[in-house]
Amino acid sequence: VGSVVNWPSDTFDAQGSGGIAAFLETEDYAIGYLDAGHGHSLGLQEIALENKNGKSLSSTQADIAAAGNVALASSVIREPDADWSGVNLYDLEGDTTWPITVFSYFYVRKNVSDMPPKTAALLKAFIEFSMSAEGGELLKKHSFAQVPTQVKTYNENTLTKMTWPDRMMEFGFELASKTQMGVGAGRYMISGKRRGFEEYTLEALSKDVAELSGKVTTVVQLHGSGTTNPSKLIWEAMDLFEERARQPMHMTYRAVGSGTGQSEFLGETNPRGAFTPYNDFGCGDIPMSQANYNKLTKPMVHIPFAMSAIAIFHSVPASANGGAAIKLTGCVLAKIFSRQIKTWDDQEIKALNPSLTVPANTNIKVVHRVLGSSSTAGTTEYLKKACPASWTLDVGSVVNWPSDTFEAQGSGGMATFLETEDYAIGYLDAGHGHRLGLQEIALENKDGKSLTSTQADISKAGDVALASSVIPSDPSADWSSVNLYDLAGETTWPITVFSYFYVQKDLSSMDSNTAGALKAFIEFMLSAEGQGMASDFLFTPVPKEILDYNAKTLRSMIFPAAMPAFGFETASSTMKGRGAEAYMISGKRRSYAEVERELMMKKISALEAKLAAPGAAPAPAPVLAAESSDDETDPLGIIALVFAALAILVSGVALYFAMRATSSVCFAKFEDRGSADCRTIGSPTQA
Repeated sequence: VGSVVNWPSDTFDAQGSGGIAAFLETEDYAIGYLDAGHGHSLGLQEIALENKNGKSLSSTQADIAAAGNVALASSVIREPDADWSGVNLYDLEGDTTWPITVFSYFYVRKNVSDMPPKTAALLKAFIEFSMSAEGGELLKKHSFAQVPTQVKTYNENTLTKMTWPDRMMEFGFELASKTQMGVGAGRYMISGKRRGFEEYTLEALSKDVAELSGKVTTVVQLHGSGTTNPSKLIWEAMDLFEERARQPMHMTYRAVGSGTGQSEFLGETNPRGAFTPYNDFGCGDIPMSQANYNKLTKPMVHIPFAMSAIAIFHSVPASANGGAAIKLTGCVLAKIFSRQIKTWDDQEIKALNPSLTVPANTNIKVVHRVLGSSSTAGTTEYLKKACPASWTLDVGSVVNWPSDTFEAQGSGGMATFLETEDYAIGYLDAGHGHRLGLQEIALENKDGKSLTSTQADISKAGDVALASSVIPSDPSADWSSVNLYDLAGETTWPITVFSYFYVQKDLSSMDSNTAGALKAFIEFMLSAEGQGMASDFLFTPVPKEILDYNAKTLRSMIFPAAMPAFGFETASSTMKGRGAEAYMISGKRRSYAEVERELMMKKISALEAKLAAPGAAPAPAPVLAAESSDDETDPLGIIALVFAALAILVSGVALYFAMRATSSVCFAKFEDRGSADCRTIGSPTQA
């Protein structure tokens, strides 16, 4: 023990309190000791230490001065001129006593009679000032605690026991708040009415800094990564937050797949520190794997915020089955994907679809995702559960597929293959596939009902899972075995998945603004508006029972003590005054870009509806210069309108120049804005 210690060789050295502070600020998972005021001024996290009475508390929760009273009452403090080498305030009794408390001392000779009288008087006055109310305020300003009243009285008695010079003058004090007429002008008066320009300037600057600090607005940041399936939903929700917030916000989400989302949430090899998440939250369409869950150094929770169906799509010509959906059972599908069944006219397929007519021995082009994919995990785990005897391949996000199958990069690659290759079959998020107009297999569910995802009740699987204890009662438990595959119910879809937020249960060490934004973002995604947005992106809202479960999960989480509570003002209900508060996400705040996007989407929807109506005439192709264009007409009505307007403008320009003398006119090609189609126009009759 002492001021210099031989520490173990695998500990770290730091030069001064500044070195300790710098190490704790820059190195993750470190621990060290530091003056409490210094540490808190830097925003460092403090250990809650158990005191002698068994109470765990931080220095900010403790009564620092209490140790002084206990020391005086228990005779730890001795006569002022005795040997104080054994005096310390460590581990003293008291429910609110901090166990590592120290005094700061003045060391003064008891007999200063040989000291110059003015110097001795100034020394005495300085000690008295440090014990005064004004001195106490200075101590607080610098994160110290003033000695308690009993110790102050002890010190006053100590001063009376000292020997001072015979002709020493006593200094007096005049407070800045109380004028002592005449007396305050005395030679030995320390007057708060006297000030130097430096002090005045410093005080003014301090006030200015405090005022400006109050006006400085911190940008609230929130970052996540994970599954691609709900990425557009998350991006739009983040856009709305940034547009509706009064506080500046910067929110990002990287669509990298569920596997990468889990890896980055785990942060096992993060250069900033092992097992430090790369982002503030993760996202996936599969629960955290058991291997990853077992590596966690801090508890996490799963928060299911949307539901979706993985559907089986194909590219067999619709006429081949008379326009009816092709039916498959889980076992037949397992044999197709594992290449036990290789042709569309196989007897097991024909038995389920008697009217199916395809060329003999037409190969089934099985296409699958590469790299880690939640869709692969969902499909293979369903097949294993529904028909274990027929599914002979692996299960999970990465599978060793037969060599005569086809690979696709991402859900986009899967969709492209199904759009461009005839007689193919693959798996895809149902919403994605139906947006592209792909044909879906009618899959037999556990109750023996053949149906497509559009005919099923997707949310039903969530109710069944909760009622049958598939979902753990503890949101921080191991969810690796949780799945909604092949559950009972006539309208239940057999390959249903949750989209989850992966969140640490204890966020007390997270930046308070970020933690507040994360909690608010999750609450928004679970709100009526957030769940409505999920429907817009062809996801299924989670049932009420799951929403209640999630609300309980949020209540069980630990958030920073100083975390701001974000609120919500809807576009339809004005909250006078409250809606203008700093941490209010208001539907009354909008950006012009958002308004224009909404207006454009309404126009596009209306025009698409007109184009889709029976007997609707196709939009005319735009005419460029004097010739008709061979360019295809874009089916989107809004683009047709733009081209039509430009065609009118070009026609007007052509007419104007045609009435002038022969000149060379260039008409920019719309299909290649970097080149020009230049023609020589002669007389008006030629034009």
